[in-house]
Formats: sequence, structure tokens, C-alpha cells
Amino acid sequence: MSASPERRPSPLETFLPPPPDLTLPRVVTTLHRIAHAAGVIPIVVGVLVLIGWWRDIELFKRIAPGLVAMNPATAIAFIALGIALSLLAHADRKKRATIRIAKLFAAFALVIAVLKLIAIVSPIDPGVDQILFRASLGENRMAPNTALNFLLLGAAILMIDRSLRRVHWPAQFLALATAMISLLALMGYAYGVQFFYGIGSYIPMALHTALTFFILSIGILAARPKNGVMAVIASNSSGGALVRRLLPAVIIVPLFLGWMRMAGPRGRLFESPFGLWLLVVIIMTVLAALVGWNGKLLFRADIERAMTERRLAYHATHDALTGLPNRLRFADELTKALEAAKESGGSLAVLFVDLDRFKVINDSLGHVIGDELLIAAARRIRECLDEYQIAARLGGDEFTVLLPDAGSLESALEITRRIESAFESSFALGPHTVFTTVSIGIALSDPDDKPLNLIRHADLAMYQAKKRGRARHEIFDPSMDAAALRRLEIESGLRRAIANDELRVFYQPEVEIESGRIVGMEALVRWQSPEGLVSPSEFIPVAEESGLILPIGRWVLFEACRQSHAWEQQYEMKLAVSVNLSGRHFQQSTLIDEVSEAITRSSIDPTHLILEITETVAMEGAETTIEILRKLKALGVRLAIDDFGTGFSSLAYLKRFPVDFLKIDKSFVDGVAESGHDTAIIKAVIALGHALGLRMIAEGVESPDQVEQLRVLGSEIGQGYYYGTPLTGGGMSTLLSGTPPWMKSGVR
Repeated sequence: MSASPERRPSPLETFLPPPPDLTLPRVVTTLHRIAHAAGVIPIVVGVLVLIGWWRDIELFKRIAPGLVAMNPATAIAFIALGIALSLLAHADRKKRATIRIAKLFAAFALVIAVLKLIAIVSPIDPGVDQILFRASLGENRMAPNTALNFLLLGAAILMIDRSLRRVHWPAQFLALATAMISLLALMGYAYGVQFFYGIGSYIPMALHTALTFFILSIGILAARPKNGVMAVIASNSSGGALVRRLLPAVIIVPLFLGWMRMAGPRGRLFESPFGLWLLVVIIMTVLAALVGWNGKLLFRADIERAMTERRLAYHATHDALTGLPNRLRFADELTKALEAAKESGGSLAVLFVDLDRFKVINDSLGHVIGDELLIAAARRIRECLDEYQIAARLGGDEFTVLLPDAGSLESALEITRRIESAFESSFALGPHTVFTTVSIGIALSDPDDKPLNLIRHADLAMYQAKKRGRARHEIFDPSMDAAALRRLEIESGLRRAIANDELRVFYQPEVEIESGRIVGMEALVRWQSPEGLVSPSEFIPVAEESGLILPIGRWVLFEACRQSHAWEQQYEMKLAVSVNLSGRHFQQSTLIDEVSEAITRSSIDPTHLILEITETVAMEGAETTIEILRKLKALGVRLAIDDFGTGFSSLAYLKRFPVDFLKIDKSFVDGVAESGHDTAIIKAVIALGHALGLRMIAEGVESPDQVEQLRVLGSEIGQGYYYGTPLTGGGMSTLLSGTPPWMKSGVR
């Protein structure tokens, strides 16, 4: 017959520790001592009985005159069982040779019992009773219930470490049955009821035989105190406490009824000895069943509660998806590792691992595939580590690795390269084959490092790896921390700046190259902090990352439209104003409404508002960008692509963009007067723009030679320091009210 397939453990069972051990050490120790003593007592009793038969000492044979004497064969079987129990009490499962010897002695006692039972139920008499002292035995025979008890206890010892399909530790049940029979015989002697210790006309069980059987039964039960029913008694559970407290009632109550039996003839409490026997048996059985059953139920309840607590503790410290430790557990392990490293004078390393392009995979293939990718990624990271190295999932697609033994940077780099190599192969996720790489930050510990600081340092290094192109690793440098703190300071200060009205709009003129006339201006936001003017290159990227660019951009749009319309009214001239839109603006659904509201509230001519987007933003989700640009175009505004030439524009998309201007990036304008490659590039860009019906704006114009060359090449508009630096509202008013400096110099 084929073996049944093994049950696969669930993911939770894989990570959960084994069930809790609720045993009380002091109770286990006491039970072990009972088992040792219970193994010695039958040997002593057996030897004394044999001496009694040899020397004809009635006290040893009968205990008291008039009582039944113990048969020599019974004494021999007791000695065998006592030796077997003593060996078992001193041996655990690993000492197989000792257990085999113990079972040989138990088998010997079992053979004696079987031979005696054969003599009782058949005409065949193997002569077990006459093994020794044949001449002096007379009519002394082994009692049938004695032979039955030997059969039960011999079988119990043979099955001491075995279990049946639905009965765990059957040896304990056999020992319990023997204990009940022996206890009933002892009460029969105490009550004077022969039915309790004799069966019909057969020879009854001797008093010290019953007592020795009871002791042996208790010893077998106590030999394995952590298993079966004894696990309940020895447990630190409410079930164990209940059994330990109520089990004595199983003996005390019948003894109390025995006292009533003695008073029975006077008070007529019982009609007959049989009635008393039946009542005692029933009450004893019911009490034992109730105590045992309720104890088992309470024991199971405690086990379930303990398992539930362990599950809750597991879920509190582990990631439910991957089974890896979570942020809380990782921080705890890192704290311990830092303390150990500090004591030993060593160091450790933390790796911060982030999956590249995970959002793209998750959004395109769905969250189910994304979860499978996270599980597979966690497995690959774990396989790259040794047993004492810890991988954890902090959240999303971010993982951390603790290398407690990383005494040098080279050892940390070795693990890092191993993880990078593990992600070179594809992931087979259902019907999909997915590729992803990892960006890794490495941070080595210092003696005074705090756990959260070390994780943050590794995170900063990972962020740097992302910025430098992904699929690489970076080592933490203190300058990264300084830059991060500076970003945090800027973000906090920027929020205060918005609330305290510290932002200003500066304007840089846009000039028609041919005539030198101001035709527009670009609105640029500046931050006038109490400490001085903050460079846009510092706070604009932070505003983009934090989302503050949205309220800033909204304010700049309204302010620029208002100011431009006011100057048109004041100087009676057409004046366009250019406002930059970031990628964040294109991601919000309210962009069209905000532009429309700015036009309405400022009363500006929509054609005098130019909205600029960079080439990179235009190409991110080009189809969506085209749709948004068309809606903006429907409002009447004009559109421009900024920094043209620095991105990756597709001509197929460029001709579909409903734009009016192309702004040539300053990096090309810088070399236009030298008639080199930049001149050729600008010439080609201007020709392309004119072919698409677009007007050209050259940024970064700084010299008369550049102005002249751009005029020759055909650029309509110029913008740069030659025409003026970004000006405050007052400075721009002064420029508009007089003759521009470039007109005075005669060079347009």
C-alpha cells in the first residue's frame, strides 16, 4: 500500500514556532521522582515476599494475619515490572538500548500473566503458580484480577512511547485502568467488601498486591509527564490546575462512602454490599470522567489561547505577505545587534533594497502579480543570506537586510553583489515573465549609531542609487545625510513661506530679436526668506517632491495673470506672460478649471497667457498630455515646450502637440556665436519649428554676438541676461516705462 502524501504546511505554519510548552518544571520533577520511587517499591515488595516464602515469614507474605498471601509468581512479576519501570524512568527516547531492556522485563511479566490467564480459562495449566516453593504453596494461586493487571501493565510498558490512530499514549490508559482496579481492591479491603478484590469463587487479590499495582500504575503514568493525559496534569494551565486540585476527590469521596458503609448496618444507608459497590464504582467513574474531561477541555483552551497569542505576536512582528520580519521586528533585531557590536568592538551593516520599476509592474499587471513578485523577491533575497543574517520587509517594495557580522565594507559588498546577481534572471509569475532589478543602499555602523539612524542612512544611500540610474548600489556618505537634512529644512521652511507670504514673482523679459521690443515675460517664483533669497535650484525640486509645487504654481499663475493684465492697462501694450507647469500639475484633475479661473479673475486676454511645459513632461504619457493640451488650447491660451533639445521628443508626437512656441535650451545657445555644432543644432531646430508652424524662443542669450547669430538663424524671440535678469514687479515696471538698455546700445 502506498504511503499517504505528507500534508504541506501552510505559510503561517512555516514561520510559526512550535506549540508552546506549558509544563511546570516543578511538577515534572515531582512526577519523575514518583516514577523513580514507584519503580523501586515493587522490587522491594517482590524481594520481601520471596524472602517471606523462603523463611516462612507471614508478615511478608500476608501483611496481616487472615489476609490473602501474595503468590511467589506475583512477586517475580512485580520485580520484573519494577526493573522495567526503573529503567524507563531513567531513560528518554534517545536511549533505545535501555528502553529495549526495560521492555524485555515487561514482556516477561506479560508472559506470566498470559500463562496464568490460560490456566484460568482453559484446562491447560502451565504451572506458573508453582515456579518457586512448590512444596509450601498449598492452595495459594495467583488471582485472576492480578493476572489481568499484569497483562495491562506489561502491555502499558511495551506501548510506553507509542500511539494509535485516535488514541494518544495508550500506555497511560492501560495504566489508568490498572490503577482503578487496584484502587477498587484497596477500598474493598477498607470497606470489608470482598466483591471489590475478588472475582466469584476465585482466589482474591492480596492487599499488598493491590497496593503495589496502584503504585506501579502511578509510576508508569509519571514516567512520561509531558505526554498524553499527564501533559494536562503537569501543565501550567487552568485545566492542569483543575485536575491537580480535584483528582484527590476521586479517592476521598469513595473513602467517605466507605465510612458510610461502616455506619450502614445501623443507619440502614445501604441495602446490601452490592449496592455500595455499584454506587462507589459509579461515583468514582463519574468523578474521574468529569475531572479528566473538564481538565482536557481547559487544557486545550489554554493551548488554543497560547497559540492565538503567538499568532498575534507573529503577525505583529512579521509581514503577512512575505513572512519576513517587519519594521518593528527588524528594528528590535538591529538594536540587539548594535549592542552586541558595541560590546565586541565590531561593526555591522544594513542594506536597504528597493525593487526598480515595481509600480509599473504593479499597475500594468495588477496587484495579484505584484504581490507574487514581492513574495518571489523576498525569497531570492533570503536565499542570498546566511542563517544569522536577517531580511525584512519594511513596506511596499522596500526590503532591509541586517548583516550582524559585516566587519568590513568588502563583506557587505559581497552580499550586495550576491543580491544584485539574484535579480538578473526573470520571474515567472503565472502567465507573465517579469524582469526587475534592485537599487541598494549600504550603511555601516558606528559605535554610537542608533537603529533608526542606521536604517535612514541606508535609505538615503538607496535613494542616491535611484537618482544615479537604478540597478546599482551606493554606500552611505555623511554628505547624503546633510543633503537630506537640508531638503527637510527647505520643505519645512517652504511651508512656512507659503503661510507667511514669503514667495515673490520675478519677471524676465522676452524680446523680439528683430525689433528689440519687449513682447512678453516669463514669470519665475522666488523665495525671499528672512535669511535671504533662496536659490530656485534648491527649493523647486523639494517643492516637486513634496507636492508643494501645486499651491505654489496656482499662486504664481493667478499673480502673473493679474500683474500682466495690470501692465497692459497701464502701458497700453500687448504683453504675454509665460507660466511654467510641472509634471505634478498635469497629474491633477483641476488644472483646466484653475487656468480658466485665473483667466476669468484677472480679465487677461487668454492669448496673452503662455503655459510652458518641459520636453520631458510632455513625453511622459504623451497621449494623456496631448488630451490635456487640447483642453488648455480650447481656453484660448498659447502653449510652449521648454528646454527643447534636452529630452527625447518623438517627432510623431511633436507634430500632434497643439503648441505655439519651442524654447531652445540655453546649453545650445551658449555656443551659437562660435559657428560650431551648437549653431548647426540650433539651425536645424529652428528649421524644424518653422516647418511645424511654431515660433522660436532662444533662452540664455547673454551677448550681442549671440543675438546677431540668432537673428540670422531665424529665431523670433530671445530671453536671457543680455536683456535682463529676472526682475521684481517694480523692476519690471521701470523697464516697461522707459527705453530698454539694449535699445540704447544700438544692438538689438
